[in-house]
Parts: sequence; structure tokens; C-alpha cells
Amino acid sequence: MGESLQLVSGYLVFLNQFHLVGLALLMAASCSLIPIPGEIILAPMAVNFVGALDAPQAGLRFILVVLASTLGSYLGAVVTYGIARLIGRPLVVRFGKYVFIPESKLKLAEAWVTHYGATGVFFARLLPLVRHIIGLPAGIVGMRFKVYSLMILTASFIWSVLFAGLGLVMQKEMLLLLKNHGTITNPAEKQAIEQAFTRLSLVTVAVVVVMILLYMVVLRVKHRHPAHAPMPQVEGE
Repeated sequence: MGESLQLVSGYLVFLNQFHLVGLALLMAASCSLIPIPGEIILAPMAVNFVGALDAPQAGLRFILVVLASTLGSYLGAVVTYGIARLIGRPLVVRFGKYVFIPESKLKLAEAWVTHYGATGVFFARLLPLVRHIIGLPAGIVGMRFKVYSLMILTASFIWSVLFAGLGLVMQKEMLLLLKNHGTITNPAEKQAIEQAFTRLSLVTVAVVVVMILLYMVVLRVKHRHPAHAPMPQVEGE
């Protein structure tokens, strides 16, 4: 947890320098091939911009945070998609291991996108540890860019609202973090921050569980109605 707080401290310094643009850039990085934990940085970032819930223009500021996070996430996903389309599968396989994407993992992702198409991209985009690489198989199989963009934007918006909202719900703990710039020395404050990040982690797990349950529903529907299962959208269709 200490390392996580130190990482968040660095992100907050970056955010204080570049504001909403910095937020968009960090979200873009977390949604591309750079392993930045977006789940644990958006919450304090949201509080940093919005302030108190009853502050003037708090609603507008929250919307701006969500939009910056959504657009940044979309940008990162587009970059990943573009890399896959540009360099092709052989080079993705060759260099993927350097960004923790071995060929075995890529094959599973390709099979997922090929079988479930846009629906698969949408669900995968909401899952931690998976959402940042889904653009690779989507680009490799040639999913239509418009369809890919719609799924990414929708899922990114939902994700951004969820975790930005959680930051405001845990505003007291997030303000402690912001006040100390990520360096917590008071034992009581440190415990409060650690509990807050634990709750964030639990919510992340809950999101994964919900996505798995929805995935099982999709499997059941496709098994019962294989003729009506959505096909992947590829260029040229």
C-alpha cells in the first residue's frame, strides 16, 4: 500500500501541473499499453477538481472530469488499436512480451473479439488488467473503427462515472491524500487512506464479478440462439 500511495503522489503532482489535460493524458496512458492503475488514481483526481459536493459548479466540474477521463481513455484505446492495424499481428506477437502481452494471451483476446465482436469489446473494456489491451485484437481482426469507437466510448464513460463518483463518496479520505500530496505520516490518516483504497479495490473486484456474470449471460444467450449471435464487425463488411 505504501508503494501505491507513492505512485499516486507522483500522479497528483503531474495532475496539479497539467490539470484536466494531465488527467486525460494519464487516462490515455492507463488505457494503452502503459500499466498505470487508473482505478486508484481517478478517485483523488476527481476530488481535486470537484472539491466539496456543495461547492459552486461542482456538477459542472464533475462532468468535466468524466469527459476528460473518457476522452483520454478513448485516445489510449485508439492508439492501441492503431498500433495493431499499422504493424500487424507478427510484430505484435514479436514485441508484445515486452509489455506483458505474450502470444498466448493475445490468442485468447483474438478469439474473444472474433467470437463476440462489439459486445466482447464493451465488456472487456470494463475489466481491470484486460481493458488496456483489447484494442490489439480488435485492430488485428479488423473490427470497424466506428463500432470499436462506440463501444470504447460507452464503456469508458461508465467506468469514469463509477470511479470518479467513488472518489467523491470517499471525499474525506481523498482530501487527506491531496493535502499530504500522497505522503501520509499520521497513523490515523494513513489508516483512513488505506481503508479508502481497500474499498476502491473491493469495488473493482465487484465490477469484475458483475462483468463475469454478464459474460455468462451472454454465453447462455449465444448458446441458445447461435444463429442470432452478433458477428464481429470488420472492415469491408
